[in-house]
Amino acid sequence: MNKNYKRKLQRLRHQRYVQRRVIKHRLSKRNKNIQIIQKNNKSTTVKSPVLNCLDRNEFATKDVTKSNLVTIDIPKIFCLSKNPDESILFLRVLYNHLMNPIVTAIHFNHFTCEYMGVCASTIMDIIIMECIEWRKKSGLTIQVSGNVKNNKISDNEEVDALVKMSGLLNHLHIYHGNNNNVEKLELIRNGDSSKVAELSIQYLQRSLRRHGRKLNKLGVNLFSTFLGEIVDNCKLHGGENAVWYTLGHYSFDKESNLGKCKLCILDFGDTIYESLKNCGKKKILKKIDHYVKKSWFSFRSVRDTETLYTLFSLQQRVSRIIDKNVTRGNGTVTFIESFLNLFNTNNPNYKSVLSITSGKCSILFDGKYKMVEKSFKKGYSNKIIAFNEQNDLSIEPNSSYVRTLNNGFPGTVISMDLYFDSKYLKGVQ
Repeated sequence: MNKNYKRKLQRLRHQRYVQRRVIKHRLSKRNKNIQIIQKNNKSTTVKSPVLNCLDRNEFATKDVTKSNLVTIDIPKIFCLSKNPDESILFLRVLYNHLMNPIVTAIHFNHFTCEYMGVCASTIMDIIIMECIEWRKKSGLTIQVSGNVKNNKISDNEEVDALVKMSGLLNHLHIYHGNNNNVEKLELIRNGDSSKVAELSIQYLQRSLRRHGRKLNKLGVNLFSTFLGEIVDNCKLHGGENAVWYTLGHYSFDKESNLGKCKLCILDFGDTIYESLKNCGKKKILKKIDHYVKKSWFSFRSVRDTETLYTLFSLQQRVSRIIDKNVTRGNGTVTFIESFLNLFNTNNPNYKSVLSITSGKCSILFDGKYKMVEKSFKKGYSNKIIAFNEQNDLSIEPNSSYVRTLNNGFPGTVISMDLYFDSKYLKGVQ
C-alpha cells in the first residue's frame, strides 16, 4: 500500500469522523431545544379545553416528523358522512404536525380534494386556530400556506368556495373577497340554543330566497325545535368542559337553480358512548349491556360495544339523565323525527342526509330507515329505528348506515345536507 493511498484513506476517515460529530452535535442541540420548549409548555402555557380534549383522547398520531416544513394533501373525499375514517385520520396527522415544535410551516394542497364536507372543514379549522393560538402563547410560530393557481385553491368550484368563504381562508382572515352565490352562517362557539336557532333560520331563509321560497310558520317552528334539541343534546351530553360549535354554508348554482343547505353542529367533549357509560343509571346500563351481549352473538359486522351503545342511545326513553318522575330521553328521538319529516322531499335526486359521528361510531340517516312506534309484550311501546328492514334491534343493522371506525373523534359531530319538503315552504311575496 503506497503512502499517497494511505493519506487519502486517513483524510477520508477524518472527514467522516468530523461529519458524524457535526450531525451528532446538531441533533443534541435540537433535542435540548425541544426539551426546553416542552418543559416551558408544560409549566407556563395552559391549553384550551379543545386541546385538552384532544390530548386526553390521544388524538395526535405517533408519527415523528423531522422536517421544519410539512406539505399536506387534503383527502380526495374529506367528509365525515361519506369518508369518516380517512377524514379523521387526516385530522389526527394534522394535529400531530401542529403540536410538533420542530414544524414551523405547513403547506396545504387542496387540489387533491374533490369533495369537502362542512363538518370536516370546520373541525380542521378549529384545530388549526386553537393550535396557532397555543403556539403563540408558547413562544412558537407557525406559517400556514397553500397552493394557488389562477386565484383558485382547488379545481373544484364547491371546494374553492367553501374554503374561501366558510373555511380555512375565511377563519384565518386570509381571503377577503366575496361570492354572490354563497350564503353562510358564521362559526358560533358555545351559543345559546335559542340564539343559534334564530341565526340558523335567518341563514336558511336567505338561502331559500334564492329559489323564491322561504320557510312557512310550521317550517320555522319545526326547524327551531329540531335545532334546539340538537344544541341541548350537545350541552347535556358533552360533559362539563365540552366546547361546541355551529356553522352553515350554502352554495347556489345559477345554471341549474339548485343549492343545498349545509349545517354542522359539533362538540369536543364526551362521546355518546362515554356519556351513557358514565351516567350511573344502573337500570339503563343493565338494559343496554343486555342488548350488547346479545348482539355480540347474533351480529356479524357490527359487534363493537361503543357502536352498539351509540345505536341504542337513539331509541326512545334512553338518556343519561332519565328520571322516573320526568319525561326525558326523547330529545334525540325528537330531532331524528324532525329531520325525517322536515327534510323528506320524496325525490331521490334531492335526498337530505344527516350523519352522527361520535367516538368510533358513525350513523347515517337519509330517510331509508324510519323511526316507528313498536309495541312490546310487557305492555309498553317505544319508538325504534334499528336500520334494518324489520326495524328490529335484535337484527343486525345495515353496516352502510351503522359503521364502526378505526379512528375516533373525541366528541360528537352532526353533519347535515338539507333539502326541504315543499309543504314547509311558501313563496316570497
